[in-house]
Amino acid sequence: MKSLAPNVRSALQSAPEVGPLEKLRRAAVLFESGQAASSLFLIEGGLVKLIRTGYDGRTFILSVAGPHQMAGVESLSQSPGPPQTETVCLTDVTGYRIPQDTAKRLLATRPDLAAAMVNYLLIQDQERIRRIELLTLCDVEHRILRVLAELAQLVKPSLDGLSFPIPITQVELASLVGATRETTSSVLSILQTRNLVTLGRRLVTSAEPKRLIDAANNKLALAQTGLGL
Repeated sequence: MKSLAPNVRSALQSAPEVGPLEKLRRAAVLFESGQAASSLFLIEGGLVKLIRTGYDGRTFILSVAGPHQMAGVESLSQSPGPPQTETVCLTDVTGYRIPQDTAKRLLATRPDLAAAMVNYLLIQDQERIRRIELLTLCDVEHRILRVLAELAQLVKPSLDGLSFPIPITQVELASLVGATRETTSSVLSILQTRNLVTLGRRLVTSAEPKRLIDAANNKLALAQTGLGL
């Protein structure tokens, strides 16, 4: 997901009604499904996951947001209804809670902020479309490589600068890529033998995003060659 423009972050954070929150722990709930969002949450550190519950009661992760991104944008609607997603901390999280009225006032009086916010939301929509294409057109290995590349860009690299510790379980990753836990585990084991990931408890350490994307593109090219495309 695209990061919010620096001028928008600065304006939101400096509003008199806004202050930093105490650190939120992993599994803390920011927004519950079915409860109207009355504020936005600007993430400064950590990751949150957006969860949707299907008609059959099963839950799945729609996306993960990280530093300089937002949750609760539904509150900006002129007639906001209860959000259909639940936002939960994937790691310890720091950030700012911006009251709905404060955000709306700033966007109404600052055309530059409004334009930047519209651009942010449009790019989010484009990313959702790409995620749907990924889920419907690509196999599980390709999906995992692409999603890990995205997540790696939201976390700090290890000291060597060549690996990226992603605080996610295999169950959570399976939910993100739309696969079973068993299939996800099998693919991760294969990727580990290729030195693209290292598996740990509640942790998947990935190679650099470029290596993951290159591996995904190579696999796609091989698949297209096999189909005679």
